[in-house]
Amino acid sequence: MVDAKGGRYHSIALRADGSVWTWGSNSYGQLGLPSFLASFTPQRVTSLPPIREIFSSRMSCFAVDSTGQWWTWGQNLDNLMIGISKRDAVLSPIRMIDPCSITSVADGQIPLVLEIHPQPAAGYVTIRHGLSAIAVTIEIVDILGRSVITVGTTLDSVPIDVSSLPPGTYVARCSGDAQVANSVFLVAR
Repeated sequence: MVDAKGGRYHSIALRADGSVWTWGSNSYGQLGLPSFLASFTPQRVTSLPPIREIFSSRMSCFAVDSTGQWWTWGQNLDNLMIGISKRDAVLSPIRMIDPCSITSVADGQIPLVLEIHPQPAAGYVTIRHGLSAIAVTIEIVDILGRSVITVGTTLDSVPIDVSSLPPGTYVARCSGDAQVANSVFLVAR
C-alpha cells in the first residue's frame, strides 16, 4: 500500500499499481461496491481507472486518476460530490465534473460559477462567488466535513488566508439568499 485514509467507520487504501481497496461499514455506499453490505476484509473497487491519490470524508471516498479526473462515491448529504446533484448514497464511483471550477447546487437551482485562484493555493486563495445575494457566507470545509474557516462578506471577490491550513483538499461553500455554490480546491506548500 502506498496510501491509506480512514472515514468514520471505513478505510480506503491505494496500492502502487493504482488499484483502490476499501473495507469497513458500507451503510452509505462508501466502499464503492455494488451493495450496502459491510466488508471487514479489503475489497477492490473495480470500476475505477488507475488512481494516483485518494481521500476519505466521514461517509464518502474521493480518488484522483492518472489523468487528473476526480471520482467519488458514498454519501452526498452536503453536496460535497461536486457536479453531482443526487443527494442519496452513490454506490459506484462516479466521475466528478471539473471539481476545481464547477459548482454543485441543490435541486432546482441554477448552477453558479465559483472561481477559485490560484489552484493549488498556498498563502491566500481568492474566491469569486457570483451569487446575487447582498450578504454571503463563505465556508471552507476540510475533506472530513469540518468547517475550518468561515467568512461573511458583501463583496463578490474575497481573498481568504489559507496559510494555516495543512496541505490537502478543501471545499469552498458560498451561500446567501437560498443560493449555494460549492467548489473543491487544493492547498499545497
